[in-house]
Amino acid sequence: MEEKEELKARNARVDRASRISRYQGIFKTIMEEQDRSAERIKDGIDFKSITLDGGVKISYVEHGVTAKSIESEDKPRDQLRLALEYLVYHWTDEIGNKLYLEKGVARAPKKLKLKYDRKTGMLTHYAISGVETIDGDVSYTWFQSMWLPIYERESEILEKIFDEAWLYIKGIRKEENLFKPEGEEE
Repeated sequence: MEEKEELKARNARVDRASRISRYQGIFKTIMEEQDRSAERIKDGIDFKSITLDGGVKISYVEHGVTAKSIESEDKPRDQLRLALEYLVYHWTDEIGNKLYLEKGVARAPKKLKLKYDRKTGMLTHYAISGVETIDGDVSYTWFQSMWLPIYERESEILEKIFDEAWLYIKGIRKEENLFKPEGEEE
């Protein structure tokens, strides 16, 4: 019986190492995407939430005044989905929930919520929720983080998520544009 437990623990370490390697690769890929923050900031958009549930739903405030929301039934672009996955990985592994990766828990993000300081308007916290499976089980359970502070790494990841969300808002990521080259717009 001890051999079986030892084998399971060794496999968990290997699986965790491969997941860490995978997510480090994802982060490198995401960070190589074109930085659109200057254009996005000029548009004065503060994101409130981003939901991936078959399609994409983005709630935001424009110029601190007008609350808006857009929805697309199109499948989310890989860069948006992977950036959210990396944020979940970062929260799960690097913030201190290593147990989840060792136990074979896979988390798929569904919603990102954002919190701003009322006085300064600065983004201060995020919360993420979604579904998780344990060791490939077919049953899903819901996970939800508490409000988490934003440090340097989270800020970098969120900037890439916001760039992708901004492209949806601008219409660059709508279905007929998905296969056009990056620089080509309508």
